[in-house]
Amino acid sequence: MSKRLLITGANKANGIGIETLRLFLDAGFEAVVIARNFDDFEFAGNPKVTAIKYDLFDLSGIPELVKKIGHIDVLVNNSGINNFTNYRDYTEELSDRILRVNFLAPLELIRAVVADWEKTEFGRIVNVSSIAAEHGNRDVFYGATKAALTNLAKSLYLLDGDKGLIVNTVHPGVVTSNWYPENPVRKIIVEEAKKANQLISPVEVAKTIFWLGTSSPSSINGEVIRVAS
Repeated sequence: MSKRLLITGANKANGIGIETLRLFLDAGFEAVVIARNFDDFEFAGNPKVTAIKYDLFDLSGIPELVKKIGHIDVLVNNSGINNFTNYRDYTEELSDRILRVNFLAPLELIRAVVADWEKTEFGRIVNVSSIAAEHGNRDVFYGATKAALTNLAKSLYLLDGDKGLIVNTVHPGVVTSNWYPENPVRKIIVEEAKKANQLISPVEVAKTIFWLGTSSPSSINGEVIRVAS
């Protein structure tokens, strides 16, 4: 029987998520992808891919959603948003959404998945955080929620690492993707990274996620892997 991957936000061309999805499919995995839309989704119609339209803002529906999906072996929490907004201009609506999508939704997905794993056997979790968790970010809510996501993996390792759970975090730097291409702040970040020769490709990050989700030693647990120039 094929192993199963559950990954969020693997719907965008040239992004970390879809490159990660590609590697797992090439390795024989079946995959479930959760995203808000699948416009121009590269793997539409692929018999090994189940695409589920779902807004991770809705935390209450996640347990039932995971229950319907059934058993999975690897969870990759890849979805994330960055509003590129000054903290002085943050509204309650903006702060609520970024907190839910970047931190609370991954937590709820993990809780639902681990509940299933406790009945069978533990699998692997990879959280896609950001180097912003270390260095801060122009969007303070983005940096803070990514730091929380990193800490979550470390805490889960302390709680369930001895039971067989393998959970790690990836910290990508500035990635050459189509993520918020028209945002002026994003453009500044990309241009600065270009000048410093610090841009990295989504494939580099995806390879690291795939390794952590499949063949990395079990002794690498509760760790942060930086993928940055």
